[in-house]
Order: sequence, then C-alpha cells, then structure tokens
Amino acid sequence: YEAKYFGKWAQKVDEIICDDPHVNTINMRAFAGDFLFINKTSSILEGHDIVLATNVAKFDLMGIGNHEFDQGLNTLNDLSSMSCAPFLCSNLDEEDLKIINALDHYSITKKGIVFGCVSFCIPETSFLTLVAKDLKFKNMDYVLTKNKDFLEKSDIKILLFHDNIENILEYFEINPSKLYLIDVIITGHQHIIVNSYIKRDAYQIPVIQAGVNAQVVGFIELNYNKRQKKLTNISNQSIEIPNNFPQKPEIKEISEWVEKITKPYFEKNIGIIKEYPLNGIETDIRSIETNLGDLITDAYLYTIRKVSPEFSLENIFSITNSGTIRNNSEFPINFEIKGETVSEIIPFNNYIVVFEIIGRTAVDKLIKSLAEKSFTNRNSGGWLQISENVKFDYKNNKYELISGSKNETDTFYVVTIDFIGNGGDGYDQFKELKELEYDIPTQNSLIEYIASFPGKPLPEIIYPSSGNRIIMNE
Repeated sequence: YEAKYFGKWAQKVDEIICDDPHVNTINMRAFAGDFLFINKTSSILEGHDIVLATNVAKFDLMGIGNHEFDQGLNTLNDLSSMSCAPFLCSNLDEEDLKIINALDHYSITKKGIVFGCVSFCIPETSFLTLVAKDLKFKNMDYVLTKNKDFLEKSDIKILLFHDNIENILEYFEINPSKLYLIDVIITGHQHIIVNSYIKRDAYQIPVIQAGVNAQVVGFIELNYNKRQKKLTNISNQSIEIPNNFPQKPEIKEISEWVEKITKPYFEKNIGIIKEYPLNGIETDIRSIETNLGDLITDAYLYTIRKVSPEFSLENIFSITNSGTIRNNSEFPINFEIKGETVSEIIPFNNYIVVFEIIGRTAVDKLIKSLAEKSFTNRNSGGWLQISENVKFDYKNNKYELISGSKNETDTFYVVTIDFIGNGGDGYDQFKELKELEYDIPTQNSLIEYIASFPGKPLPEIIYPSSGNRIIMNE
C-alpha cells in the first residue's frame, strides 16, 4: 500500500513495511478467519490466489474460520502447507489439527519481543460446514487453560477470535481472571467493522474487527516498554482502502494471473435484466423481500424440480438466508448478468440441500417456526428470502404454504442451502428432518435458472420489484 492510505501512520509507513532493524517499530499482520474463500475468484481457484497474495504481503498469522472449510479438508490441508504464515485453530485437539494441518498456538519473536498467539474458531463450524462435521471444536476455557503457560511466557498475547463478538465480551465478563492471558483481540466471522476495548484494570484490551470485502483494514497500535515488559498506550482504528490503490508489482502479477484463469468464466453472458432493476442492496435484502432474493430462491426451487420431477410442484418451497447474497447493489434495467456477476451475488461455495416433511400440519408448523425466526433476524444476514409457493404474513400472524396438499400423509419438501440446513443463523429446525442427498452448487443453480428464461440473444430476467411473499405490519 502507498503511504497516503495509512492515515496517521503515513509518516512511518516505510518503517512498518520494511521492519527496519534500526527502528523501534514492529509490524504484525494477521487474519482472524474467513480469508480463503470469500471472494469471487477464490471459489474457482480454490484459495490458491489468496495464499499467494498473503505470502507476498508477508502475513504473520492466520486464524481459521468456518469458511476455510468450504473447499474441503484436503484443500485446507494443502493451502496450509503452501502458506508462509501458520494456520491456527486452538480449540481443536491434536488429532483434529493434524487433519487440517494447523497449529494450536504460535510464537514469533521480533526485535527481542515475543508475540504469542492463539486462535478460536466458532464451534458451530462442525455443523455449519459439512466437511467439518467430524471435527470437535472446544470452548474458550479449553483454549486458555491449555495455553496458559505459553501465553504467560509471551510478552504480547494475541487472540484471533472467529465468532460473534458478543460471545467473547460475555466470556470475559464471566471469567475476569482470564483477561490477564490476553493483550490484543482480533475478531472475525461477523463481517462488520468494530473498534472496541475490554477494560482490564488500568489497561484496556483493544478489540478490532476490520472490513467487509477487504475494503477496510484494521490497525491496533501498541506501545511496549521493553525494560518493564509491559504495554502502555493503546489505540485502534479502521482505515478504508480505495478501490484504485496502487498495487505492488508482485500483487499485480498475481492479479493478472487470476484474471487470465477466471476470464472465460467471468465473461460468459448469462442473461439481461428487463423491466425491473434487481435489488440486492444489503440494508434492503436483510430486512424486506426483494426481487433479487426472489430470483435466487426460485432458482433453487427450479433446480430441484428439474432434477426430481416426481416431486409435487405445489408441495415444495425454497428459502435462503440473506447473508449469502453479497453484491450490495442494485442491478439496473438492461444490465447484462455475466458469470462474474453471479459470483459477486453469491460468492460462497454453498450447496443446495433438500429436506423431506410428511403431512400438512408438520409443514405448516415448520413454516411458522421459520417465519418467527426470520423476523427475529431482521436487519441481519439471518433474514430469510423465500420462493414462490410460500408466504410469511407478519401482518396477520399467518404463515402458510400457498395452495399445496392438505393431506397428513403427503410428502412435502423444503429446499435451502447447506449453511441453513446445518443450523446456520440459528435455524435448527432441520435437525429432526430427513435430508435428501444432492450435490448442486448454488452458483450453478442460479446460472441454470436464468438460462431457462425466454429471450434472445440473451435470456430476459423479468422480476417485479413489489414484494408479495412477505407481508409485514409496518
């Protein structure tokens, strides 16, 4: 990065980047998880582009998050071998760490100061991500108790915490004695910008989470007294990185390599938007029904109907959490959807799953439960977008499958993504239901659905902008 993008650090950017042995400035770079498979290229390149880039940028530490498992255990293991920075996951035991080629803790000595780091990955990963179902993620007590001696011997103690921030605040409130094992907390998972502190006597532990889509970088500045072996002044700040920031030659070379490989897929024409813009603006799609949400859930429904034509057309519906829809923009009329656009809309490597339900009463009960949970998740990624065939009526407190069989012996089907099906965003309603085996990536489903639309030379995407499936009492 150029000096002008470093805010108040601009005057010493060369010291930070170069780590000059004659200057009393030390730079440490770390991720707190979800760094491998969260952009439109890494799902195609299986994370190799990210590891190359972080190697060039000389990252020191990588905490593992739930999305690190998106491409499977073997891929994670290989990428860990390629990375110059160690992958850490302190809440797995030794046998599980071997499976993913990660470390329990890691120590770096720079200019005579020992940095000790531990990392925590959200325990729900074992059911949020299918490939991690056999891994046993432990709690924070396990991490700090096991690593107590290691941390106490470190001059500066770092926690990479990949979970909801409220959980670490609550943990230390209940366990104040454990505060002395941590000096710095870098968090991940929620994809929000946070600069905060946890009070520890006269010292405040800085807590920082930076950035959505890598557009915001978080800085924690610590002043350390080597003679007294203690931290003094602390500050943290987030800095926005412009889209047009100058690239180092090595990064530019990687970007060109990535572009060359992904170009054929990204430039493929999928369809063209007609009559109504598609609304994917984050604040809207996480609080109301939008036509982009309708398009995506209808795509999942279309795919399953196509591969399983024996299913009753009326006894099947689809839902997805709005947090997997990431473009945060509105696509205008006459905008041409390309492969790259699909990757921007749903960049995560999710798969479609289908659950079977017997009887109208049971399906009505499930829909009511889903609607109530969605309403509590409003304004977050847990808000549900829903397909045709289903309506959530908050105004009249009614939740229903439109039409459909009334029989208690008939079979119904709910289509969703593996994240929700495995309990993501608190949707645990599927644990008791029979899951049918499918292996269909969500991006493929959306592309296939758009291709089914009429229109030449490109299929025309016509989705009205007025919501008619979610009714709320405003």
